[in-house]
Parts: sequence; C-alpha cells; structure tokens
Amino acid sequence: MQSLPDLTSFTKPVQANTMSGIQVRLSQSQFQNRMSEFLGKHINVVFTDATVSFGIFQKIEGNTITLQNMRQKKKTHFIPDINEVYFDKKS
Repeated sequence: MQSLPDLTSFTKPVQANTMSGIQVRLSQSQFQNRMSEFLGKHINVVFTDATVSFGIFQKIEGNTITLQNMRQKKKTHFIPDINEVYFDKKS
C-alpha cells in the first residue's frame, strides 16, 4: 500500500489549481485549528489508513466529527484518525 505524504511540515495549506478552482489541502492540525470554518461545507477526509470519506461536515463533538454522505447517512469519525482534509475553493 502506498504511504500518504507527511503534511505536518507544512505551515500553510497546500493549494493546487484544478479545473473547478483551487484544491486546498490541510493537515490534521491545520484542520483542527479551523474546523468551525467548514461546518455545513463539502469536504474530503483522508484517514491514516488511506481511506477517504466525502460529505457535508455536520458536527464537532469532543474528539469526533460527523459527516453526512451523499446518501444522507451520518457517520462519526475520530479526529486523531484524520491524516488530511481537502476541498475545492473557487478561484
């Protein structure tokens, strides 16, 4: 299995231009510092086991977050299991 890049050395969000705008990638610590900004928005969460969840960021509770996927199912995830978060931003 391919290992994920280490984003802990980045002090600023990583940005890449895409056809839909700019893709912003945040490390777990960057995301934790700005979590409330993303409530109600679509985000992609990459976990330490290299799986990805996409959904609407619904809730922060203790050391967990809740995402609502495209099938309207809510799923709770532990923040320590997050490797990075990325989302598209209009340029």
